[in-house]
Amino acid sequence: MKRKIIQIVSLISLNSYIKGFINRVNYGGALKRVCIPVINCWSCPSALTGCPIGAIEVYVKSGQIPFIPLLYIIVPGLLLGRFFCGFICPAGFIQELIFRLKTKKLKLNNGFTFLPILSLVFGVIIFSYVFSNAWFSRYLCPMGTLQASIPWVILDEGVRSNIGGVFVFKIFFLIFVALFSVFIYRFFCRTLCPLGFILGIFNKIAFLKIKYDRANCDLCEGCKDVCPVDLKIPEEVNNFKCIRCMNCVNICRKSCLKV
Repeated sequence: MKRKIIQIVSLISLNSYIKGFINRVNYGGALKRVCIPVINCWSCPSALTGCPIGAIEVYVKSGQIPFIPLLYIIVPGLLLGRFFCGFICPAGFIQELIFRLKTKKLKLNNGFTFLPILSLVFGVIIFSYVFSNAWFSRYLCPMGTLQASIPWVILDEGVRSNIGGVFVFKIFFLIFVALFSVFIYRFFCRTLCPLGFILGIFNKIAFLKIKYDRANCDLCEGCKDVCPVDLKIPEEVNNFKCIRCMNCVNICRKSCLKV
């Protein structure tokens, strides 16, 4: 429950520029130059901060090395690993809400584990550079569609009159991601999110880690059962796929797992 409260507060805080919807204008203050390492579209009328992935694409498509946007990911990653995925990211929170729908659930095949690498290499870097466009943000980011494309189509007649194939594709892709998120926990995070993958690289060396005390463990596998991303806890406790949800820490009756 505490995690859910933090996620709700984060979602509201990052998108609290209500004037954006009223005046039909994006926030342009100092906070917009700050990138929080979460998937939250900076083109949303109510968004206060920037998107590190979108910022990387802006640099790449203009032929520059994205040192500053990368720092907004690397520094938090070194401190907290994927904590931002589990507690702060609006995209992750929305997928968790969708997953709560009462249906039969599916496990993600391990073959999809490294798809985010392709998303990062091709979607964010290569395609953005070759086509001089923010390719991932424009075509693959569901939050871009949900937070920016749909609101601006509703708010702006000029945008509405120029609806084309790209918008139609984005809507269908959003539906595709939403449908799979009903059956697979955080489907987008685990198959397409380049940001989560980068943050996950730092899980084993981040200041925030989960320590496993083998001496007191009775191998009950309660921690393994509650892992939402199907890790083999406790062996994979700091795996790059771990979103730091702390389910395993909270369930351990002998306190063998500690932050």
